[in-house]
Amino acid sequence: MEAQLRIVESQFVPAAEAMPEDGYSFTPKNGEFNGVRTFGQEVKHVATANLVFYSAILGQAPPVGVTLAGTTNGPDDIQTKEQILKYVKDSFALGHKALATLTARNAVTPLAKPPIPAMNTRLALASFSCQHASDHYGQLVEYLRMNGVVPPASKGQPSANPAQTDAAAAQGKSPEGVRERDGQHDFDFEFGSWKTHIRRLLHPLTGSDAWVDLDGISVVRKVWDGRANLGELQVGNSTTHLEGLSLRVYNPESRQWSIYWANSSDGRLGAPMIGRFENGRGEFFDQELFQGAAIYVRFIFSDIAPTSFRLEQSFSGDGGNTWEPNWIATFARQKD
Repeated sequence: MEAQLRIVESQFVPAAEAMPEDGYSFTPKNGEFNGVRTFGQEVKHVATANLVFYSAILGQAPPVGVTLAGTTNGPDDIQTKEQILKYVKDSFALGHKALATLTARNAVTPLAKPPIPAMNTRLALASFSCQHASDHYGQLVEYLRMNGVVPPASKGQPSANPAQTDAAAAQGKSPEGVRERDGQHDFDFEFGSWKTHIRRLLHPLTGSDAWVDLDGISVVRKVWDGRANLGELQVGNSTTHLEGLSLRVYNPESRQWSIYWANSSDGRLGAPMIGRFENGRGEFFDQELFQGAAIYVRFIFSDIAPTSFRLEQSFSGDGGNTWEPNWIATFARQKD
């Protein structure tokens, strides 16, 4: 749990710091966005929830004026960017303190008065608090990009559309100001059954050059008329068998895809890789913890043809300056 909290804090707080002071009052005004929280209220809402959840884990009352009743946007006297940043940083600091008290026994002991009845154990509150902050981090990202601000967690990553970025710069515009293409059918090429060969680096980011080869089958099925899809992977060799599930979902607002991965060995759905296709090439990124350190992860779909394509996963331990491939897969379509 501590690792999850560190990840979301490392994304959320820098995003809050990146928005200029006058952007804290920003909120989309049109259509379905009427009445949604301002940027500042989003940050305060997460800080408020953090303080309530982590206080409950510690068995103490939250600070005066901090409650999940009403608008849940925190005390009214916290208004400026400086005040709001201190409020959210203090809430994450309380989270680290709370998680340090968890034990195998008290984590699952029912709480007498949980802030959310359905979350009646310390473990449930700790897990939900990280998920909640991560969900709202996604909204901060949207608000930042609407104001032409690149989220700090995205810096150091190659542009998903270099040609568009160059064209925007030539016109004196930010890349966010250029309307992007509709990519809801970008994964249509992958529907069907494929033979796959995978080269897997056994010990990434250690300098090792020990690779293994895996062979098997990948089957991708269309969902929601192509706006989502589900892929099943089975590969192995004489000593290893791997079963994986990949869920890809298209966001028509951001015009980006999210790729979720689950391994049958643990049954957990991981954090999404987010990105898009441009000019026949798909690039997707996320930030994860690997051996206790935060790293960037990148997927690249390339060499896409009617009967074949290539997928490469790479890790970066230096903020995206260099990348080490650790999963190289080639696919050949199976004949009907």
